[in-house]
Amino acid sequence: MKFYDRNGILWVDYTINKRRVRKSLGVKYSKENIANYTYSLKKELEKAPNLLSASDTSFEFFKNRVLEWTRTNRKNRTFRNYTAQFRIFERFFKILDVRKITPYDVEICILKMQNDGLANKTIKIILGTISMAFKEAIKDGVIWNNPVKLAKKPTCKRKVYPAFSDEQIAKLLSHAEGDLKKFLYVAFYTGARAGEVLGLKWSDINFARNLINITRARTHTNINIIDTPKTGARSIYLLAPLKEFLSGYLSAKDNFIITCCYASILNKFQALLNELGYEKTGLHSTRRTFIRLAMKKGVDLALIQKMVGHTDLTMINNVYSGYIKEEGDSDILNRAFYG
Repeated sequence: MKFYDRNGILWVDYTINKRRVRKSLGVKYSKENIANYTYSLKKELEKAPNLLSASDTSFEFFKNRVLEWTRTNRKNRTFRNYTAQFRIFERFFKILDVRKITPYDVEICILKMQNDGLANKTIKIILGTISMAFKEAIKDGVIWNNPVKLAKKPTCKRKVYPAFSDEQIAKLLSHAEGDLKKFLYVAFYTGARAGEVLGLKWSDINFARNLINITRARTHTNINIIDTPKTGARSIYLLAPLKEFLSGYLSAKDNFIITCCYASILNKFQALLNELGYEKTGLHSTRRTFIRLAMKKGVDLALIQKMVGHTDLTMINNVYSGYIKEEGDSDILNRAFYG
C-alpha cells in the first residue's frame, strides 16, 4: 500500500486480488491522515472477499515466480544459488500459505537453521533470497508486509580472513605440483576468482602484450558448465613471475590451462596447507592475498580494482573500465610482486 500527495489531497495505491486500485481519499495529505488510513484500510481490505485460489497464495507460487525470472534474467550460477537457498529454507519451514507467515515464524526458522549449524552469514544470504518471494506477494496484494523484513536477523561478526605472506606464497608454489601449481601461480599473481582461473585457456594468454583476457568462468559444481565472469569480461596484466612460469609450458591454444575441477583443486590445496602446517582456508584466500599484498606495497586502489574485477565501491572508490590503458601500470605491479 502506497500513499501519495496529489494537489494536497491524500491518494492511495494498492493491489487486491491481483487488481490495482488507485483512488483519492478526499482528505488533506498529512502524516496523521496517512497513519489513520493505513490502519483503517488494512482492516477493511482484510475483510474483503478473497478471490485468489490456494495456489495463488502459496509460498511455492511466489518462489517459482522469482526462480522463473532469475532463470531468464540472471546468470546460471545465480539461478542455481537461489534454487539451493529456497531448498534450504523449505527444509526448516513448513507453512504453505504466505498470508499465514508472520515475522515470528521466520525467527523460529532462523533458530532452526542456526541449530543445524548454518553460519549467520549464510542465513542472512538465504533470507535475502526468500524475501524476494514475499515482495512478489506484496506486489499482488496478497500480503501487506514482508515478514522477513520485520523479523529479527542474526548478527554477523566481522571475520578476519587469513592471507598469505610472501614467504608462505613462495613455499606453497615450491611444494605444489601439477594443476594445483598452475592454479596457485595464476591465482596469486592475478587476484582472479577461482572460477575465472579455472576458465582460462592458453589462448587467453597474450605473451607478446603481457595481457590476460578473462572472458569465462568454470563453475564450482561442474567442470563442463561455462559461465561469464561475475563482473564481466576484462583484460589484466600478465606479471613477470607468472609469465616466466607459464612460458615453461607448451599447450594447444584451445586447451584449458587447468584441466581438473574446482573440488579437485580445493582438496589438493587443503592437503598442501595441512602438510605445511598452515591454517585451513579456501581458494578465495589467494584473491584476498593478492589484494592485501598489493595494498600493503602501495599499489593504487583503482589499479587493484582493475586487476581483480571488483565493483564494491565501498572498498575501492572508483569505477574500473575493464580495459588496459595506462602503460606504466604493469611496471608498478611487477615492482610490487617481483621486486
